[in-house]
Amino acid sequence: MSAQFDSHADSYREEVNRAISFVGKDVDFFAGRKARLLQAAARRLIGDPAELSILDVGCGIGLVDRYLSSAFRSVAGVDVSPAELAIASAQHPQVSYTLSHAGRLPYDPGSFDVAFAACVLHHVDEDDHASFGAEIGRVVRPGGLVVIDSPNPASFYVYAHAFYLDPTHTRPTHPLFLMFLFERAGFEKVELEWRSPPPDAALLEPVPGDDALAHAVNENIARLNAVLYGPQDFAIIARR
Repeated sequence: MSAQFDSHADSYREEVNRAISFVGKDVDFFAGRKARLLQAAARRLIGDPAELSILDVGCGIGLVDRYLSSAFRSVAGVDVSPAELAIASAQHPQVSYTLSHAGRLPYDPGSFDVAFAACVLHHVDEDDHASFGAEIGRVVRPGGLVVIDSPNPASFYVYAHAFYLDPTHTRPTHPLFLMFLFERAGFEKVELEWRSPPPDAALLEPVPGDDALAHAVNENIARLNAVLYGPQDFAIIARR
């Protein structure tokens, strides 16, 4: 897998921007938003981010880390790609980056207050999802936080746009399965948060009218919108 990411390291930003161009926002917009959501979750559930350490699992070239380093006490990143880590280290010298091997994170148990993986799990083979969840939980202290951000497999809008533009994506993971994994691993509190609704312009429009037929049609349009145009992303927020 590392060879795949190494070959795209220099062009990663441009490739992601091309894949999400239909949204009208660039990758830095979404990276900044993910960082703000992480800060909000940490502050709400465990304390002031300025007093917390955070680990970016699958950090790539460090797109989110640039927004975290001014908010958290310390930021570390880990990835399987040496080429992407080299870029991240050059661009964000204030972050501590480490290479990961063989599915094991190179940290002692309980090393961090917060660990997160943003748009990483769909690069991982489904047979390894349980071990991935266990490993990211291992490096978080008791009372700490794990946040998994991933595309929503219950939204057809996700499949029809950016998801399969990246050939390294395997099969997306259902949020209820992830909740089950973290609950089984003994996390005290596991939350599901829906994110990134499609633009209103993408939704099916209701038909005009106040009669029974119009109401019935519009109820079915609302159901179709929920399936076809559901939120594009979700986050599992689990407290240890």
